[in-house]
Amino acid sequence: MPKITLLRNGKTYEVPMGTSFLDFCIEQKAPHDFGCTAGSCGTCVSVLEQGAENVNPVSDDEQDTLEMCTTVKGARLCCQLKVLGDITVRQVKVGVVLSGCGFLDGSEIHEAVLTLLALDRAGATAVCLAPNIEQKGVINHKSGHPAESVRNVLEESARIARGKIQDIAKAKASDLDALVLPGGYGAAKNLCDFAAAGPKTKVDPSVLKLVREMHAAKKPIGAWCIAPAVLAAALKEAHAKLTIGDDPGTATVLESLGARHVVCPVTEMRVDAENRIVTTPAYMYDARISEVASGIEKAVAELLRLCR
Repeated sequence: MPKITLLRNGKTYEVPMGTSFLDFCIEQKAPHDFGCTAGSCGTCVSVLEQGAENVNPVSDDEQDTLEMCTTVKGARLCCQLKVLGDITVRQVKVGVVLSGCGFLDGSEIHEAVLTLLALDRAGATAVCLAPNIEQKGVINHKSGHPAESVRNVLEESARIARGKIQDIAKAKASDLDALVLPGGYGAAKNLCDFAAAGPKTKVDPSVLKLVREMHAAKKPIGAWCIAPAVLAAALKEAHAKLTIGDDPGTATVLESLGARHVVCPVTEMRVDAENRIVTTPAYMYDARISEVASGIEKAVAELLRLCR
């Protein structure tokens, strides 16, 4: 009998010849995402690491859908697969670490949404994460002044994630292929205390744990805008090559944490191949959203390339 190996959980299953992969996952409660019933076609895009010849050929309809929802080479819609021999399946999952909602005290909303959009267009599944902690201050985004209220980072981040979000303390590197940290002051206030502590920055314990687990597993990590400060503080011994654009003051502080700063325009990104880290400056520049989108799209594409 043919065997299906899911890299997401490391398990191998025997199935009858000609089994529908979708039916198999439903019957076995296998950990694979399908959005068919919710009208979200493309959610099940995966890569056949082995056995691409052991499934039915790509139909014209499947090819049309793949061209709309992913640029990953060798990708298939798993809902369309008939298993004719041994296959090994990988579904790309990327953790997106949010830090609240709003650029002055949480995640930069444009950067977060552009990241989620780029991941979805590339056929990857985003897993939104945030620390379940009290926000370090609240800012009125109309006036720019502090507001007298208390907010929770996880609850605020859920606004961007449309409620589909997990406590980062429960996340495991083994469940993810890559990790991304969009910017916004929340990255420097809530994910770490870079905004206040500078060279003495400390990272939130739950964020620190996941970042270090991902790095130790040699899984790619992306950080936009000011979020590279989190990586600089979390991975001091790695001396990561990072960019926050061209601000010399911030770059100097990053380097005091052990990072190596490189200048980068808003529409581009920089790669530390040794540490498998991708960064782009995004709104560290006073830029148009289209310019920020260009840098993030390139960074996401490189992040996913490093997943392969």
